[in-house]
Amino acid sequence: MRVRISSVLVEPRKAARVVKELINEEPMFVWLPQYGEDDEDRDYLRNEKPDCVTWVVSQSSEARLDEDDPLGSVCAVRRPRIAARFASPLGLRTDDPFGRVWLSPRGRVLAQSQAWGRENKHSEEKTVSGVRLLSSRSLLKSVLTRSNLDLLILVDLQRYERDYGPHSDGKFTHTIAVIRVTKSLDIEYYKGRINHLHRPRD
Repeated sequence: MRVRISSVLVEPRKAARVVKELINEEPMFVWLPQYGEDDEDRDYLRNEKPDCVTWVVSQSSEARLDEDDPLGSVCAVRRPRIAARFASPLGLRTDDPFGRVWLSPRGRVLAQSQAWGRENKHSEEKTVSGVRLLSSRSLLKSVLTRSNLDLLILVDLQRYERDYGPHSDGKFTHTIAVIRVTKSLDIEYYKGRINHLHRPRD
């Protein structure tokens, strides 16, 4: 089972329409836009989607010398963070070269960027790794209030079932959900397709 969680900000009056588009989209291809980071640590928009405001940076650093370290994982240098356009007005900062902890101007922990797992290219054992960005309630409320936007969270559960037949590659199923968080931190849950089987086009 693979769990993929992503989010964007949207105008409250457009949130319902964006939610509907996401849960009606083919689950195999549903996505949300994100920021990347260039070689000078500047944010740039990797892709765009109408009415979606990107607020999280997903880094794509390379492992380089540590690529073959059996005890390490490249996700350690791919921790997500809040984009500068939202972090800077709040004085959000980090004293950690890996960006693991983000602090308020007074030194209070407001966000944590975590990475875990291991990768072994010399084994058939499946890679298990991941990253996540944890935000405090106060930080999320500040971001939503200052920007006058709502938060949409896309949850995608992907399951792959291997088929050992001679002419089959297995099958993918997806379960999709969208969660809306308002400026007052009220939560709305929207159920999408459940165990939807992806059928490749011929």
